[in-house]
Amino acid sequence: MGLKGSHGLFGSQEWWNSIKSGTMPLRYVSGVIKRMYVSGQERDVPENTFDLITSEGATKTESCYANAKDDCDLYRVGRRVDIVYALDELKVQPASDGGINLSEIVLEMAVSL
Repeated sequence: MGLKGSHGLFGSQEWWNSIKSGTMPLRYVSGVIKRMYVSGQERDVPENTFDLITSEGATKTESCYANAKDDCDLYRVGRRVDIVYALDELKVQPASDGGINLSEIVLEMAVSL
């Protein structure tokens, strides 16, 4: 289980260098927040998950990420979100569709007002 480590151990300098040099593939996803809700087992927490509708009409579910608690208020229905993912190979191969099994790791998320 877990990451294969082809691009270095997760979070190591080698891993970040793989991102900077372009050897680790990245995926860019943009869209508009369609729905906000609470997921997970905690109670009495603010909405921490959203469904994003891309320009192609696909729906993607993602967690809210913020550097400061107050920034969680930026996530609202109708706002645009841009996300950059690192696509790191998993140990267990192949994927169910026969391709490469990858983990999408959020590197950056921007919410437009």
